[in-house]
Amino acid sequence: MRKLYRTINNWIFSIFKRKEAHYRFSFVEDLPEKISPMKLYFIGEHQNYWQVVMLCPCGCGSPLHMNLLEEYFPYWEYKIEDGKVSLFPSIDRFVGCKSHFHLIKGKIIWH
Repeated sequence: MRKLYRTINNWIFSIFKRKEAHYRFSFVEDLPEKISPMKLYFIGEHQNYWQVVMLCPCGCGSPLHMNLLEEYFPYWEYKIEDGKVSLFPSIDRFVGCKSHFHLIKGKIIWH
């Protein structure tokens, strides 16, 4: 019985812990082979970033590539405040899982 209680308690704790977690980010020259969940990769060099990549937050595992270059449509802008990242506009998938969300101050806001 204690084992069942501990399992349920850990499961509930993990749900609340996930809701509190913020997306991390790193600036890289090349996308790593393995993309970590809850992490954005800004790809570029010399503080010129042309793409940001993340795994879809719905859990489908699809990598999402967002263009940061204004010359090409569509493009996204980013803002980093207090170590937390925001992307604008929202990310709206028309294929696959069809997720639609904003990333505001490191948190996913579903639409």
